[in-house]
Amino acid sequence: MRQVIGFRNDMKHSLLLLLVLMGLSSACQTSKPLDSYKGEKVIFGSGGGFTGLVTTYTLLADGRLFKQNSMGDTALTEVLRMPKATAKALMKEKASLPTSHFQQPGNMYSFLEWTQENETHRVTWGAPQGTPPAEVVALYRSLMEKINPEE
Repeated sequence: MRQVIGFRNDMKHSLLLLLVLMGLSSACQTSKPLDSYKGEKVIFGSGGGFTGLVTTYTLLADGRLFKQNSMGDTALTEVLRMPKATAKALMKEKASLPTSHFQQPGNMYSFLEWTQENETHRVTWGAPQGTPPAEVVALYRSLMEKINPEE
C-alpha cells in the first residue's frame, strides 16, 4: 500500500512540475510581441488601492492593444485591434505631450508612458494635490475610451 501512495505523491509532484513549466513557457511566449516590437508604443493604465493591482495597456503603432495585470494571470493578452490610422492618430497626440517629469501617485493612480526622440517619459498621477498636464489627461482618456467605449 505504501508503494501505491508513494507513487501517487510522485505523480502529483511530477504533474505539478509539468504544469508550472507549461505556465512559465506560455508566459514567456505571450510577451514576445512586445519584446521584438521596434515601432512606437504608448503604455498606460492604473493601479493601487487595497489590493495593489496594476492594469497595464500597451498600444502599438500597428493598432494592436495588449493588456496585462500584475496579479493572478499576468499573461499578456491582445484585447483589441484598432485600425492603423486610429492608432497613428493617437500616437501623433503624444508629440504634443510635455517632456517634464510628473510623479504624483496617490493610493489609486493612473499612468501614461511614451517614447519621444529616443527618450522615455512617464507621468503618474492620483494624489489629491497633484494635477498632471491637461494634454496627458486628454490622451489618457482617449486611450481608455478605445478600451471601454461605454464609460
